[in-house]
Amino acid sequence: MNQLVYGKSANAASGLGVETFAFDPASNLLNEKTQQVRSPLEQNPNPIRFQGQYHDHETGLHYNRYRYYDPRVGRFISKDPISYAGGLNLYAYAPNPTGWVDPLGLRCDSPSQKLKRKLSALQGAEKSAERIRKLPDGRIRYYDKEALARTSGPTRGRSHVTEYNPATGQVRTWEETYDHFGKVNRVHPKMANGTLLELPHYPPTKTDIDQGLSNSNGRAINNCQCRC
Repeated sequence: MNQLVYGKSANAASGLGVETFAFDPASNLLNEKTQQVRSPLEQNPNPIRFQGQYHDHETGLHYNRYRYYDPRVGRFISKDPISYAGGLNLYAYAPNPTGWVDPLGLRCDSPSQKLKRKLSALQGAEKSAERIRKLPDGRIRYYDKEALARTSGPTRGRSHVTEYNPATGQVRTWEETYDHFGKVNRVHPKMANGTLLELPHYPPTKTDIDQGLSNSNGRAINNCQCRC
């Protein structure tokens, strides 16, 4: 994605046309189109940027309530006022905006699409599972063949897990990794009842923290929990 576009409707009483603005993913204004000439009260370009940011025409910075954002580098120019509770990078604006926005407004899946994904996950797990575990409460877990780690370290390998609850019909999937004793040392949620999840690993990885998915205490930051 090279640019994002949004429009601003003019005041109907003024008789002016609609303005269209195009930004790059860092919120830099690429171009602005106006169907008709502005009124004397609208001589300055639209100052509103992403997430309600207010553009300062003199400095080129974006006012973001508690601090200023520099779109030229994609970072705030001062430290996060909540310190490391928001992540290890005190100047980060947000994770990659190309992965945290829906430019076409089409990302949300329909109920039928979610149902299809849910059933497909369960049917696939029943066919490909190398190991099946039945829990005391009736839940069934299907484990794919463990994929061994490519590099040496604390992790031996990983497996894709699908869990089915016959009592509720719920289907969940996640990836889990194992240490060299076979114990689970990290879990990464993937899907819940057909909804694709965008959650951090537990415990979080450095990438999760850097991208703002989790804070340094291991808690998920609830900016975006799913893709729908």
